[in-house]
Amino acid sequence: NVFAPTAQPMPISFDSLALGLDAGFGVLGGRLYGWGTNENFALGDWVARDARVDEPTPIPGQDSVATVSVGLWSTFVLREDGTLLAFGWNRDGELGTGGSGSSDAAPAPVGPGAWAGVSAGIGHTCGWTRTGEVFCWGAGAGPGIGGCEAKDGALGIGEVSVTTPEAVPGLVAAHVSAGCSTCLVDRTGGLWCFGPNASGELGTGDDVAHLSPTAVAPELRFTAVETSVSHTCAIREGGALYCWGDDTDRVLGVGGVERALVPQRVVIP
Repeated sequence: NVFAPTAQPMPISFDSLALGLDAGFGVLGGRLYGWGTNENFALGDWVARDARVDEPTPIPGQDSVATVSVGLWSTFVLREDGTLLAFGWNRDGELGTGGSGSSDAAPAPVGPGAWAGVSAGIGHTCGWTRTGEVFCWGAGAGPGIGGCEAKDGALGIGEVSVTTPEAVPGLVAAHVSAGCSTCLVDRTGGLWCFGPNASGELGTGDDVAHLSPTAVAPELRFTAVETSVSHTCAIREGGALYCWGDDTDRVLGVGGVERALVPQRVVIP
């Protein structure tokens, strides 16, 4: 018997990955791929609003991409030249393009440029430039969405909301993470957090909002941090993992506490 050859699906590998509420993105060799549902234009303007994309698909015009970050439905594409493009959900000005109250399909540039990284949170966004300057924008006051009870101080510049990037003074960042609140690691390894803190997710030893950056465990040096809705984890120099905040669902990995107001080391049995 002679059988005709048939095309076989090829597995895809990505250099980096970002997931939102309804959409996913991957970067491979500078090319951006997207899939999921275009809810609130989280995928952009290359497919119709609310359309479904069932498999990773190259996004037209999105080449030379370094990385991508996604909030609920807000998407940020960082290009290799330091240009930052934003599209999607913009209820609170979290795209940083000067407007709010709508969803924007077309990718739009976000100033000031020369970006090194970006982190899309829930209702707000923060990024840092190649010289380490930190900027935040979106909701920094009032009630939150997506599990965030409040947004007070999430931008690190007081209890305000803004629709374009505003500098967070006094810090030179190596890495920033935005969730309901914001944490960052500076270039000396110092850890700083600000924003809502009802569950102790800032790690500052209390459960009140901090409207400006506050040092966390200043005796320790860190290399990375990730903050979520109500808890935060960071990696210390040498690789040790620390977590703090709400532990109702045992997300801290520290043996089961209701909450931790300061960083707790995670120990693997």
